[in-house]
Amino acid sequence: MFSYISFPSGHTITAISSAFALGFIFRRYRYLFLIFGILVALSRVVGVNHYMSDIVFASLLGYFVALIIYNRMFYNGD
Repeated sequence: MFSYISFPSGHTITAISSAFALGFIFRRYRYLFLIFGILVALSRVVGVNHYMSDIVFASLLGYFVALIIYNRMFYNGD
């Protein structure tokens, strides 16, 4: 049953990094994007597809990836 569980969760990385990236760009809706990202992340645990540690690490990784890309695109050292 658990032979397909991977670390970290790719769905969570995608959902959280997208939520933060959109939240950085559209600040007015950042909480709405974050809620959807968290719901996707929690659905991975509820559906017994990942452990909680998988989605916590994936969420941190997704946040930092979105932050780095945002900073590179909009604050390129000028």
